[in-house]
Amino acid sequence: LQIGSRIARAAPAWRERHRVQFHFHLRDKLFGLFGPDVGYLEVTRWQRVRHVQPRRFALWHSLHQLNKTRPPAGCGPRVVTVHDLNYLYGRNAFSTWRHHRRTKALLARTDHVVAISQHTAADVRRHLGWTGPLEVILNGARSFVASERKPLPGWPAEPGADARPFLFHLSRMSPSKNPQAIVALAQAWPEMLFVLCGPPGHDSRALRDAVRLPNVQFHLGIDDAQKAWAYAHCAGFLFPSLTEGFGLPPIEA
Repeated sequence: LQIGSRIARAAPAWRERHRVQFHFHLRDKLFGLFGPDVGYLEVTRWQRVRHVQPRRFALWHSLHQLNKTRPPAGCGPRVVTVHDLNYLYGRNAFSTWRHHRRTKALLARTDHVVAISQHTAADVRRHLGWTGPLEVILNGARSFVASERKPLPGWPAEPGADARPFLFHLSRMSPSKNPQAIVALAQAWPEMLFVLCGPPGHDSRALRDAVRLPNVQFHLGIDDAQKAWAYAHCAGFLFPSLTEGFGLPPIEA
């Protein structure tokens, strides 16, 4: 969302100065998200097998290594941003093999790799055998200091001095994020309140449904204003991740 917004703001100047036009490859329900100064290309299931566009693109940039669609036939240099190779850590043998096979097939169709950290770059070289061009471009972290703040459900906008302190965790709560350590801590420390937030995915819902501790709250699908509020009002931020390509939430916190 952030890189798309930045590109969209720059698009008119690039079109005027360099005759460059940007297109976003998105599900059709997201068409228009970045305004009228960029084009939109629809994602279809068939593009996983063969991807043809009526025009040829000078550059095709896939923003995540989990993208299953192929780049269009006949496009120019193909760039892929790799965020992590977390499938190598903590999965069963079949799952690791399947993800590894898919990622190597992706890189076979790639001209240039961007990694979000030196750690991820080392993983790409070591485990994927990549010897082509590779550049590290660190993730950008937004400052939430001056952002709008909206309380989490059930909380006042400004908790009073007698409000119960809480420890905050933010992730998708997959096993690699190690939320089980936070649950164990909550069991051992019933006087402290623990607030776990993240997207409403399979892992986060499963953890919420499994944990029945009175001092643990789950808030799934929070927006940026609620995230800024939680960062500002928590007594501490917890991030016991076992594998991390970059670690954006601690930087935001």
